[in-house]
Amino acid sequence: HSMPPHLAQGAGQGLQDAASLLAWLDGTENIDTAFAGYARERATDVSRIVQKADISGRIMAMSGPAARLRDLALNLGGPRLMQSWLAEVWAADPRLV
Repeated sequence: HSMPPHLAQGAGQGLQDAASLLAWLDGTENIDTAFAGYARERATDVSRIVQKADISGRIMAMSGPAARLRDLALNLGGPRLMQSWLAEVWAADPRLV
């Protein structure tokens, strides 16, 4: 799967893919079952992160009045705003956030 660059998740998601696939391959003799399980397991997380990266990219690319509002929101929200936005991306298990 492709990963937009806006959350710097390409390598991290690749490592999670590898760990998931390894677990599925180690847990079954049937490679088709392993790949199907891996695809099911990763699809929701990957889709959510791709969507969040796309939104982040659109927010970062804003210009004019929209950019000024974005900057104001970021200044007012401080680190908590970004931590809240990225919590599920950074979580070891995003389903727990």
